[in-house]
Amino acid sequence: MGEMIVQGEDLGRWVTACRLDWDSLLPVQQWVLENVLSLTPAEEAERPVKRTQEGKWTLSLAAARQYHAREGHLNVPRKTSSTWSRKAGRPLVRNLSW
Repeated sequence: MGEMIVQGEDLGRWVTACRLDWDSLLPVQQWVLENVLSLTPAEEAERPVKRTQEGKWTLSLAAARQYHAREGHLNVPRKTSSTWSRKAGRPLVRNLSW
């Protein structure tokens, strides 16, 4: 998704939010998005996958292992803000916290 900021608003995020929450929009809002901006509701394949508790635990454990391998300990400072990735460019866990 590209990035276009207008008056402090990321239009790419706004469009995505509108498409994902289509059913919560008023009919007039849906009409404007469809007829003026040519937007449609998000397809099922475009919707984010909900993670299970087990999946979240697996991701956190993998992030902790990466941190330990890199730092040699698990004393993670509270304000740590790093991206831990499974593959380059694919975020795994944004912040390592428990």
